[in-house]
Amino acid sequence: MAKTLMQIIEKKRALAKEWQERNKDYVKKRNTRMYGDRMGFKVKKATKSM
Repeated sequence: MAKTLMQIIEKKRALAKEWQERNKDYVKKRNTRMYGDRMGFKVKKATKSM
């Protein structure tokens, strides 16, 4: 039982990692938009130079 549980967790972890890789750009855009509302110009400048 414990062994299968561990296998399921491992699979889920792998899937989560894959999903993160795929959505990295989207997340970055969303985060910069959120921070951009708060901090404005500074963030836009930082993302351009990246």
